[in-house]
Amino acid sequence: MATSFFIDHSAGDVLPAADWSSNWTLVETSFTDLGPYVTAGLVPTAGTGLSVNVSSGNALFGADVTFAGFTISSLTNSTTNHLYALSGGTGTSNTTGTAPANSVKLGTAVTAGGVVTTVNTGRTSGRQQFRQPQNLVPGGPSAGSASAGHPDGLNLANWGAANAEGQTFYGVLPAGATAGVSAPLTLTLNDTNQNSVQTALTVGHTYNAGGGVAGIGVELDFLVESSTNGTNKTAANLQAVLTNLVPANATGRLDVGVIDNNTQVIAMSVASKDVRIPQATAAASQHGLLNIGSGGFDGSAGHFAGDAAGTYLAMDAPTGYTGAYLDIQKNATRILYMDQFGSLFMLFPPVGTGNRGQLSMGPNAAHFDGVSAGHFNGNANGTYIAVNAESGFAGSLLDLWVHGSRKFLVNNDGAVTLADAANIAVGTTTGTQVGTSTTQKLGFWGKVPVVRPSAYTVTNATTNRSLDETAATLAQVAQVLGTLVTDLQSIGVIG
Repeated sequence: MATSFFIDHSAGDVLPAADWSSNWTLVETSFTDLGPYVTAGLVPTAGTGLSVNVSSGNALFGADVTFAGFTISSLTNSTTNHLYALSGGTGTSNTTGTAPANSVKLGTAVTAGGVVTTVNTGRTSGRQQFRQPQNLVPGGPSAGSASAGHPDGLNLANWGAANAEGQTFYGVLPAGATAGVSAPLTLTLNDTNQNSVQTALTVGHTYNAGGGVAGIGVELDFLVESSTNGTNKTAANLQAVLTNLVPANATGRLDVGVIDNNTQVIAMSVASKDVRIPQATAAASQHGLLNIGSGGFDGSAGHFAGDAAGTYLAMDAPTGYTGAYLDIQKNATRILYMDQFGSLFMLFPPVGTGNRGQLSMGPNAAHFDGVSAGHFNGNANGTYIAVNAESGFAGSLLDLWVHGSRKFLVNNDGAVTLADAANIAVGTTTGTQVGTSTTQKLGFWGKVPVVRPSAYTVTNATTNRSLDETAATLAQVAQVLGTLVTDLQSIGVIG
């Protein structure tokens, strides 16, 4: 037998007023859980000043209430106002969003400058719009009033492997559940950042059993189909590696890999303070390991033509290039410069040290370190060109030729050889000294060098540079000899 909730009476009984009221109260309260909902109309629009006009319609407060059009006035200026219809057939508003008793929410209105600027009746406004369950769409079928009464959009970020309370999505997508990517693929980041770099794509690698160890990295491969149908090859790749795994000192390196004769090799490695090309140069004359310039490197006419055994750094400028090939500067001061004609300039004064020169040539750095045995020990004010050969060196320190003919030679002993018919020209104003003191030794025509002989003393000298060998007197011979001694003393040959 079904349970009875009403006070029963038999046919013909006089129904007491209390029983009548009790039964109808039960009926009325049984419908109070139905609502509040807007079932039709009741759409607010901006009115005059701080007011909204609400169209006629119906709302459910446990019972269906029909509304004539009405106005909600006295909205609060410069804020968001929450709009409500009351079961008595009128309307009201507040700025808290707390629903009054016996009300249904119609939406929100934003005010500014004494007028209503916008009215929102969409899902985000909180409008209590009734929808048939079979018509519900997450997020609503479209923006605005059509979205009111529909559930929130589904957040794909709330995805888990297992079903659980509060888990909107769970499980694993079946094969084919996602559409394939069509080329070309474009990733566009559209945000409010106007003048900074933002991340558009992140590729990661984490170790699922603990922290990473030395060498952990992530690789991005670029596959290309080979001449064999269906056989793809990694034409190139990018490898990012952590070389220092301590979080506070994390340091990384980016390697650029390419395939070479079916073997993957690292073509370039880039770290914060270390850029490398860890490959040997190819035995090819048309290009180098590193190629700079637009003159071309494919072997065509006018392109680079280098050593057949290979070149590490190749440069080839186009015809008409007028700039520099090399320009090394420090603090905006040019140090080393090669112009368009290949002329090389070292454009700075030598350092004030006797250990090395502006250009230092020798077997190793120890020959110019100032402390090692046999190091260069030049002028403390600096030297432009410093040469310091190793012990036992049997070659030449300087050897200048013109088209197969030697013009000037300095051997390992410092001996100087001039080409035949080469002269030494000196100045005509102050002149030049050969030997700057009497104790310096000179020798001529193979003679052992000696210091300048002791001084000759000529008295009662009479200058005479004329001598008649057939008629000269002894006095004339003495005069010419005295003059010759004086002349030789004047140029320092004798004392």
